[in-house]
Amino acid sequence: MFFPSRNMTEKIYCGRELGVDCLVVVHGGAHYATIQLKSPVFGGKISGRATMNSDGSVCADGPLDRAMQRRCCRVVRVEVDEVEDRLKVFLKLPFVGHRTTLLRALN
Repeated sequence: MFFPSRNMTEKIYCGRELGVDCLVVVHGGAHYATIQLKSPVFGGKISGRATMNSDGSVCADGPLDRAMQRRCCRVVRVEVDEVEDRLKVFLKLPFVGHRTTLLRALN
């Protein structure tokens, strides 16, 4: 359902976009990811779980989805690049519109 097809228990990705630190832990066997966003822009830290549909669209859990909506932010879709070992995240953000950020694998 979500993320890299390699046999793994957890894969950790991180990155930074417009002052927001992002940490994503992909739980391969469980088919979901834990997401943590930290920034003064967000007033601290928000976190939650998400899954990715086969078309790349993302379905966030209730608390994470509501936190993103309150900030007028949305993850449009995610592409997994197994060759470069990264996640390409397509975002819709207030004031700047559509942005793409790369999250690099840490392990």
